[in-house]
Amino acid sequence: MTGIPDEPQLAQLAPLITPELRDLFSAALHEQKRCEDKFPEDKPPWIEGDIFSSSFEGFTSFKVSASRRARRGREVTVSFAYVEGKDRVTWHDVLVLRNDTGPWLVDDLFYRAKFAFTSGFGTNLKTSLKSIPAC
Repeated sequence: MTGIPDEPQLAQLAPLITPELRDLFSAALHEQKRCEDKFPEDKPPWIEGDIFSSSFEGFTSFKVSASRRARRGREVTVSFAYVEGKDRVTWHDVLVLRNDTGPWLVDDLFYRAKFAFTSGFGTNLKTSLKSIPAC
């Protein structure tokens, strides 16, 4: 997956994410379409890059490193790696989970990588998705 999930991908992700995050993805999809229609020669927002990690290229492996109680759920540190040939890049991001009414669901993601070329989605997923109007 690159960029925000399209409708079929969002339907697959829906059981794993909070309703609020699902609604933000839906609103961002509508905004993406509006930008595409308004500026057909330009790339619309959230169209490429790995939205689920700090790296534009994504990751080739991950490991859950630590979990701690947070104000509204749990914060889980995830260690990522991207390996291509002899090159290896590693970083940590923080996944925010909530379980208001049942299973733990993804509510946000804080991008913590310190390298120059990141995914381009800012400091965290929700803030990026709330950037409407985006064009």
